[in-house]
Order: sequence, then structure tokens, then C-alpha cells
Amino acid sequence: MEKASYDNIAAFYDSFTKEFDYSDYLRKCLEKLSKKPNGKLALDCGCGTGNLLEILEENGFNCTGVDISEEMLQKASEKMALKNTNFVCQNLSELDLYGAYDYVFCSLDTINHIVNKRELRSFFKRISNFIEPGGVFIFDIKTPEYIKSGAKTELFEEEDKTLIWEGIFQKPYISYRLIFFSPKEGKENECFRKFETIIEERCYSREEILSLMRELSPLKYEKSFLYKKERTVFIYRKK
Repeated sequence: MEKASYDNIAAFYDSFTKEFDYSDYLRKCLEKLSKKPNGKLALDCGCGTGNLLEILEENGFNCTGVDISEEMLQKASEKMALKNTNFVCQNLSELDLYGAYDYVFCSLDTINHIVNKRELRSFFKRISNFIEPGGVFIFDIKTPEYIKSGAKTELFEEEDKTLIWEGIFQKPYISYRLIFFSPKEGKENECFRKFETIIEERCYSREEILSLMRELSPLKYEKSFLYKKERTVFIYRKK
């Protein structure tokens, strides 16, 4: 994960994730649990601007959000619904927290953004240290088909900003070239500010994730399911 790339997109992130139904996602995940943990302490790994955290807080969870990007966390902390949420700026491969949680989430293809397999292995090794006995680890990956479908050019427009999104797939990676245009303040004859950044994701198969978790984590596999034909969601539990 490149911290600077995520800092660059923080101001735009909510614009191109606004179609994702976080409430439905959380409801489906909780419905799949064989048994709910006793407590309601929740950790969101790769929380971004806090969209899932908002829904968790609305549902009575006490939350902590972790992200590699200070700019993402700043955006999250500005949301009124998250005024009581704790935020930690860390790389997930170096996760080091105090205490443990009943629910640990890693959603909206955060795992795919960990393109270095050594870093993913480190995250999977560490995560059980921060889960209470009986607690769950819920995370997702994009399906390979959904990853490949991102190899296209899209235009996102809002009143005050424009984003051109270009995806290039070279197995097992997809690179997104993001070109942003936003109004430039205080400069005559210069109407727009333009900048570019690159975001990378890695395609992981369901079997690959299951194998890594078997090898690296003491957590017990509970189930996996397909969410809207776009993501495979995994549920693991700490005994």
C-alpha cells in the first residue's frame, strides 16, 4: 500500500463509493453469523473515510478505525456520526493495537489493495491478536471477474470536481490511473487544478485466501458467501 496514493484521493473518495450500500453489506454479514459475539466492540481495518464505521455506530457498536492514510482519517473524523470513534493511522501489515475486539471488519476490497503478499501474510498473522475469544473477522475480496471488469475508462462528475478513472489489468494486478480536476482558488486565468495518482489492486482467488488463512492464522473458518456477484466475503471466528 502506498500511503501517498490514498492521501491524494481522500477528498474524492466518498464521491465514487456513494453507490455502495454499507447498511445492506453490514446486515448481510451479520445475518450470516452462526452466533453473534457477546460484545459490540468493532474494529474497521482500512476504514478510509469512515463509511462503514458510520453504519456500525448507528447500530450501537463502539468503534475504532485503522487506515494507512492520515488524510482519509481526517475526513472520517470530521463526520458528526463518528465524533466518539477512535482512529489509528497504521499500515495493516504492522498492526499493533491495545486491546481486542468482538468484530473486526476489513471491507470494500481492502485486502485487494494489499498487493504485496508478504504484507498480506503479516496482516493475517497479526489479526487474531486483536480479536476477543468468540469474536469474528469479516473481510472481503473482489471476485476475479469483478477485478477484470475494472479495466475500462470511467468519468465521475460532481458540481465542483471531475475524476477520470482508467483501469489496466495485467494479471494478477489491476492499476487505476486517476486524474482529478477541481476548481483552483485564488488564481486568475487558471480555472482548474489537475493532479494524477495511481492505485493498485491485486487479484486473489477464494482458494488462495483460504490457503493463506489456514497456514497463517489460528482463526477458525466459519463460512464464505458471494455478495452481489462482486465480492466474496469470508467469516472467521476466534475460539
